[in-house]
Amino acid sequence: MKLMGMKAYLYWLAWILKFIICMMVSVAIMTLLFHVKTENGSMVTYTNPSITFVFLTLFTMTVIVFCCAMSTFFSHCKFP
Repeated sequence: MKLMGMKAYLYWLAWILKFIICMMVSVAIMTLLFHVKTENGSMVTYTNPSITFVFLTLFTMTVIVFCCAMSTFFSHCKFP
């Protein structure tokens, strides 16, 4: 990407944003499924859905940033 003139931080930011947006769909579906009311009640009865959404979003962001941070230690993949 350096040949095209792209800065390194833009490259990393694009990857992080791409995966955060993709994971937001999963987080929204999980939040809905956790709080759907059934005959026996919902999976998470006494929690506000917005708190569940924020918690899962923060967890998703930390996992993505951790994976990006770990990828800086490896330059290429070696298979045995």
